[in-house]
Amino acid sequence: MSKILEEMRSQYIQSMKNKDNLRKNLLSTLIGMIEQEKKPNVDLTDNMILDKINSFKKKAIELIQIYEDKGNIERLKDAQDELDIINSYLPKQLSIDEMNKIISDNNLSTKKDIMQFFKQNYSNQYDGKTLSNLCG
Repeated sequence: MSKILEEMRSQYIQSMKNKDNLRKNLLSTLIGMIEQEKKPNVDLTDNMILDKINSFKKKAIELIQIYEDKGNIERLKDAQDELDIINSYLPKQLSIDEMNKIISDNNLSTKKDIMQFFKQNYSNQYDGKTLSNLCG
């Protein structure tokens, strides 16, 4: 079983004990989404789980924007706290400087080569839109 999923389940149980409803509800939803991807006789890889978490993160960011636009401070705070929890399960994201260094160190020149290289070597560690913009 994936270490990430094990950690999420452990923290879910701990959040129930601590009566941390925000974390408990978020982890319950995330674990449920991940479990839906499970197929018989096939273990979920960490990358598959990170893809799901990243997908959930994008939705959380959209919610934050909606709450900011509407001035809903209470829900905005909860959504930001949820985003912090989500981010705790994701690897550190590469900065623009780090991405530029990787591109130059590996003599990558075309957008196709750059995107392919990052997908193969830095999966779930970079923002695709930011990298695409760097490519020009």
